Amino acid sequence: FGKKKHSNLYSFVLLLLKFGFWLQISDKVMFNFINVKDVSQAIKLIIFKTKISRNKTYILSDDCRQLEVVNFYRKFYKKQIKIIILSKNLINFLLNIPLPKKLINFLLLVSSEVSYSNKKIIKELNFKPKFSLRENILLDE
Repeated sequence: FGKKKHSNLYSFVLLLLKFGFWLQISDKVMFNFINVKDVSQAIKLIIFKTKISRNKTYILSDDCRQLEVVNFYRKFYKKQIKIIILSKNLINFLLNIPLPKKLINFLLLVSSEVSYSNKKIIKELNFKPKFSLRENILLDE
């Protein structure tokens, strides 16, 4: 995501929080958004440190638990957020029927327990992410 927040999923997350509810599958569900400025910083590091980065793949992510973001938003704005719990079986059922791509992406967003690690790029190239999802959600209000 970037300053203009063109990501439909990011906009939807903000919309749900502003309306005061969240759909939850489990406490382990992760957000994997990354700010475009952190991506450009990583690309610069890879280009300028080609001796180290040559033929390597790096993962960039601002992993944080969805529930952590919801609670952070709730506390910062002193806002009630109603958490609606959905079952994994319901999500799996919905993912197996033909649905519009945006709806499938949303279901994957609210149910993803996959996390990524920046450890390799931080260690090898001294990458320092500067723009977290939590900070950007606060700037959106």
